[in-house]
Amino acid sequence: MKMRKQADDVSINKTNSMEDHYSFDYRKAKPNRFATKVSSDHLMIVLDPDVAEIFPTSEAVNEALRVLAGALAHLPKTPRRRKQAATIAHVV
Repeated sequence: MKMRKQADDVSINKTNSMEDHYSFDYRKAKPNRFATKVSSDHLMIVLDPDVAEIFPTSEAVNEALRVLAGALAHLPKTPRRRKQAATIAHVV
């Protein structure tokens, strides 16, 4: 028995075209079942791919940020400088 390829069964639309308008029947919509998994005390942040390679889990990110926060807490406090208006020196 020979299996047929999926491409033989389904015609594939090669163009990625968008319609001008889509009508959705919101009466059939269901609540997001994953929304309850994220509590209000969590913050979602998207990592860039190169950073995500270094920190593959949220635990790794949190640990690194806690180390960084601890290091920052031990730095000496320095007064913030006000931005000074740019001065132009005229040479005569």
